Amino acid sequence: MNSYLNEELKKMDNEMLIEYVDFLEKSWWTLQGQWMLNVNMRYGTDIATEFDSMVFGKNAEVQAWRLKKLLNLNGTISDLIRIMNLSTIWSNVDFEWKDIDKKKARLKITNCVMQKNRIQLGLPELPCKEPALQVNRGVTKVVNSNIKITCIVCPPDIHEETRWCEWLFEL
Repeated sequence: MNSYLNEELKKMDNEMLIEYVDFLEKSWWTLQGQWMLNVNMRYGTDIATEFDSMVFGKNAEVQAWRLKKLLNLNGTISDLIRIMNLSTIWSNVDFEWKDIDKKKARLKITNCVMQKNRIQLGLPELPCKEPALQVNRGVTKVVNSNIKITCIVCPPDIHEETRWCEWLFEL
């Protein structure tokens, strides 16, 4: 972190730091959304999805590695949940965790801003099963490579309005 940013952050109270993190998160998602939309418009959905799988999966892996190191985590299901909760990867969706125990947890995306934005623009839902799988593989590779991932539902699958996708993680 550069010294100017460090000094500015020291001037902020906790509430302002949380607002700043929100600003960074929204800025990151604006960049990702614009990148994806423009690749989609120029090269089509198939190419955009292919690139999203590569870029997003690697981004998730790097974020997981940094968070695991920062928080000195091991490789439990609880560690997986903590990393996913803190990562920007899932910060633009509403989600909930279900059926949590030492061996498993289900992640349910209840509201997907990116997909809703596509629909508002007159675009079809992005078939994001493969990119989401790569994201989840990137995270589990870092947290614990013994965690098995099962997709319960994810576009292009037909889904409910309050269940855009759902994933099971089992150790």
